[in-house]
Amino acid sequence: MKKAALVLAISIAASFCSFAEIVSWKGMEMGLPLNPKWVRAYRQKKDERPLRKKFDLSASDRLAVGVGKADDLETARSLSQVDAEGQLADLKSAGQDALARAARLEPLGEYWEEDSDLGFTVYSFYSY
Repeated sequence: MKKAALVLAISIAASFCSFAEIVSWKGMEMGLPLNPKWVRAYRQKKDERPLRKKFDLSASDRLAVGVGKADDLETARSLSQVDAEGQLADLKSAGQDALARAARLEPLGEYWEEDSDLGFTVYSFYSY
């Protein structure tokens, strides 16, 4: 009986551990959202170097970052894509019409965070 209870306890512990999620808390404080260095560098200083390193982009690759804020995640994602596409429209108005016509946004990734007061903020990263 003791052996069966021990086997049951071990199997329950093993199944619990297989569903556990490991979160790195290095540099974080309670109550603050997770903010990776590569996002923080862009948000605070508009520094693209960590983004280029994360997404393995060369100096010749162009980077567009769209930002969208809304009450729901899907709307915020759509707004961030519209913001990035607007950067291509800015190229056209700046006289770089050939580059704007040839450019196509290639999605690299996104980062989003939720705030109970402000809703969702989505950062979408594209190369073109």
